[in-house]
Amino acid sequence: MPINYQQIQAQADQFCNRSMKYHQALNNATDILMDVLMKSGSHLTELHHLVDLKALANKSLRCAIPIQEQISTAYTLPTTFEPLLLIAADGSQINPNRHRQVDFGLINVATICIQPGLDIPPDIESESKLMDDFDQQTDHARLTEDLIALERDILERAALYNRACKYPAPLITISDGPLELFRETSETAWFEKKLAEYKQILGDCRSATILTAGYVDKPQSDLVNRMLRLALEMLPVSNYPLSAEIENIRVSDACLFSGLLTVPGDRSAIFAIQSPWAQHFKDDLQLCFFYLNVGRPQKPGLARVEFPAWCARNPQLLNNLHAAIFRQCEIMGTRPYPYILHRAHELAMVTFDETLQLENLLAGELQARGLDAGVKSNKQSAKDLPGRGRYP
Repeated sequence: MPINYQQIQAQADQFCNRSMKYHQALNNATDILMDVLMKSGSHLTELHHLVDLKALANKSLRCAIPIQEQISTAYTLPTTFEPLLLIAADGSQINPNRHRQVDFGLINVATICIQPGLDIPPDIESESKLMDDFDQQTDHARLTEDLIALERDILERAALYNRACKYPAPLITISDGPLELFRETSETAWFEKKLAEYKQILGDCRSATILTAGYVDKPQSDLVNRMLRLALEMLPVSNYPLSAEIENIRVSDACLFSGLLTVPGDRSAIFAIQSPWAQHFKDDLQLCFFYLNVGRPQKPGLARVEFPAWCARNPQLLNNLHAAIFRQCEIMGTRPYPYILHRAHELAMVTFDETLQLENLLAGELQARGLDAGVKSNKQSAKDLPGRGRYP
């Protein structure tokens, strides 16, 4: 049966009323937290100490930590920077599906190298990895979507490092999404192994002066706002009491900084990440970030850019990263997103037809060896009947 649009229309009015009420409360909370942000600019030491104290008492605390820059300041686009070589990687995957004839997983990673300012074609490579339940790295456990996603994160970062080693440093590597490695996986020993691989790659990048970054489009995290709520509670920086309105509504950092980073190219101060995973990324590998306005005049568009602490301590590399990300987003016009990441995604994407071709290839190889290739589940066979256009 199709969607009952008559019922939806009747509910749309309530939906809009709830939305208006929510946005009113959101604007009020944002104004309060913006005031706290502006007044906290001269309390960096106190804020840092406060986060440390809270982290000792609450091991699951997740928020931002101020570094050395004034958190109430917008930092403009650098006027001078080096057009460093850019390398981007993106991965796509075929997730396991027990309803297929052959159950398997696949990771496809593409890398692309661009030298800004030079009229030379991009250098493109790709690599694919087949995964299954017989792979020793999963300790004979069922192959899950989360295990594949974790492996994809590792392969993307490894591909970036391997490509970067072919070029003179310094240069910039970038992937889509945060640098913080976190996946819900029950394979603790396997995860620890992968985490060690990931940290080794980040450490190798540091040794080779390969600036590695993660780009988060349309970020929804509230790391800075969680820190400001601590300030609101503990520091004498605001006259606002803790109200139900502040406590019960979630204000994203992008919502907050859109009122501060008003000029395209503006970035926020640099913050570090306090989280239960912070113990895995210490010293030079401590994960940091800034928010960047990649939008247009009167229409800010906020992205979050993540990078290790050693990059934050190098002003020239930081300026190069700041400028490179913004210039890449400019290429995409009214839908700002790093062009090089867009191209990497196009190159890495696995189509539905390719999935079917790979399934048929594997089934044929199994049958050629006298093995049972299996059959589709009855459920999947029914879905594949002609004319079945319903979304699964």
